[in-house]
Amino acid sequence: MDVSVCGDVIVTDYAIIVVAPDPAKASAMRMGARAAGGVVGGLAMDSRQGGGGGGSLLNLNNAEPTPSLASMTRVTTCWPSEVPQELSGRSEWPKIPEARPLTFYPRSVIGKVRLSFTGELTLSLPGVGPDVQAGVNFWQVGKAKGALRKAGFPLE
Repeated sequence: MDVSVCGDVIVTDYAIIVVAPDPAKASAMRMGARAAGGVVGGLAMDSRQGGGGGGSLLNLNNAEPTPSLASMTRVTTCWPSEVPQELSGRSEWPKIPEARPLTFYPRSVIGKVRLSFTGELTLSLPGVGPDVQAGVNFWQVGKAKGALRKAGFPLE
């Protein structure tokens, strides 16, 4: 199984994983935007940004272990310490601070994937919930597109 890390988006053969924004950075960006009279979109941890909406199964320290990647059929959110061993034990798996939950979007719930040249990633989740917006580092857009194609995700 391949694991490609592109900023706060991780692409595997079975799922696209979105890491929630760093709370300190997100807060600083929102405060700066308010001071400048603007808004910063996509930084709230809600159902569109790794907050677990849209039919998710929130593990986040509950008694049920996070399912293996191959058996995930629903959007699943968990803490970094709850990531299945099949991923966390891999050398390419990134070190993720414990305060940043991860949301797994298994292949079975993803309709289409769009990735702009600026790094805006949109996952269409038909029948599950609203589209999910995430960000790929703009200098890693080519790497992310290659990983998405190689994993067989329907890239627009």
